[in-house]
Amino acid sequence: MRLLIDFHHSDLFESHLLLMADRYGWEVWRPIGMEWWDEGYWQFEREYHGDAVAKQYLQVWDSDLDSGAIVYRHDKTHPWRELRMVRLDVALSMDWDVVISSVPDNDAGLARFAKQVGATFGVHVGNEAQFSAFGQAAFALCSARMPYALPCPSVEYHQPFDTDTVFYHDYPPVESKSVASFIQCFAENQVPYAEFLAHARRIPDMDWKVYGAYGGHEEDEFACGNLEPVTEVGRRMRQTRVVWHSKAWSDGFG
Repeated sequence: MRLLIDFHHSDLFESHLLLMADRYGWEVWRPIGMEWWDEGYWQFEREYHGDAVAKQYLQVWDSDLDSGAIVYRHDKTHPWRELRMVRLDVALSMDWDVVISSVPDNDAGLARFAKQVGATFGVHVGNEAQFSAFGQAAFALCSARMPYALPCPSVEYHQPFDTDTVFYHDYPPVESKSVASFIQCFAENQVPYAEFLAHARRIPDMDWKVYGAYGGHEEDEFACGNLEPVTEVGRRMRQTRVVWHSKAWSDGFG
């Protein structure tokens, strides 16, 4: 089995690899190169950010091993992974079994690509009540609850995590008074973040922390920086007394 899956979240893609590559032994690729954007196949966040997000996920890095057709990347977030990436012109000439879109913005383009190469098109649902192109999909992988019936075959599943070496329980926590958030761009969630600030400033004897990027929001006294690699995320979670998880948007799975 050869699969092409779009990439917009490193931990989500790692969960795909844990399930599809490690468990089932399938060959998993991701798009690379701005041609995927230019030709309308990869369109994530176009309405809000133009091509800025596409450049973040589709541009080749100087550290990549680039043959001009196939690109390999050492994943610094998950150091044990080497990502296999393919340029559009080469992908169009390859045999594909399945093409999966993980965000609605990419559905139309990747459905078109799947049709061109004779592959089965499916969608991944990572947000509750997400409106994907279910009418074009042969299946849906749902790692979030859907409050309505889908018009295509679907399965509800839990994204796999490494619970042996990364996310495992260790009690008691080292930091007995810490309360920490691990949501990227948490501060841009106006109402949830205001609630967090209200509690943090009302209960100063607790150690309040915000891990992750602040995005367009100015950093405050609770900023503790972005965590990398993912093993560091797991370590900080284990040593934290309370994890604060509240949001209005941003990462669908957390």
